[in-house]
Amino acid sequence: LIFFAGLFVLMHGLDLLGLIDFIGDQIYSIIIKVPPGDSRLAVAILLIIWVSAFASAFIDNIPYTTAMVPVIVSLAESDLGLPLAPLTWALCFGTCFGGNGTLIGASANVVAVGLCEQQGYPISFVRFFKIGFPCMVISVTVATVYMLITHVLIPWY
Repeated sequence: LIFFAGLFVLMHGLDLLGLIDFIGDQIYSIIIKVPPGDSRLAVAILLIIWVSAFASAFIDNIPYTTAMVPVIVSLAESDLGLPLAPLTWALCFGTCFGGNGTLIGASANVVAVGLCEQQGYPISFVRFFKIGFPCMVISVTVATVYMLITHVLIPWY
C-alpha cells in the first residue's frame, strides 16, 4: 500500500514540477501544426498512444493515467477540434500496454515478480525488459492500427 501511495506522490511531484503540463504542451504544439481533419486526429492518436506507452513503461501506468486525463480533456476542449473518445482510448491503450514494457510499468508486474521471487524464481529488471518491451511494442502497434482504422478510416464515434 505504501508503494502505491508513493507512486501517486511521485506523480503529483512531477505534476508540480510541470512535467505533465510540458508533455501536454508539446503534444498540442505538434498537433496544431497538422491541418484540421482526419490527419490531425491520426497524429493526435499516434502521439498520445506512443507517448503514453513509453512513459507508462517507466512510470507506473495508474498514476500516469490519472495525471494525463486532464491533459486529454483539455486537448479535446481546445481549438484543435478533436473528439474526446478517440483521445481517451489512445490514452487507455497506450498506458495499459505500455505498462507491460518494464517491471516497474505496472503494479501487477511488481506483484507478479515478488510472487515469483518468493517461489524461488527471481526475475531481474533486464530479464523482464527483454521479454516485456518487445511484447509492449507489438501490442501498441496492433492497438495503433486498430485505432487508426476505427477512428480515422471508418469513424464510428
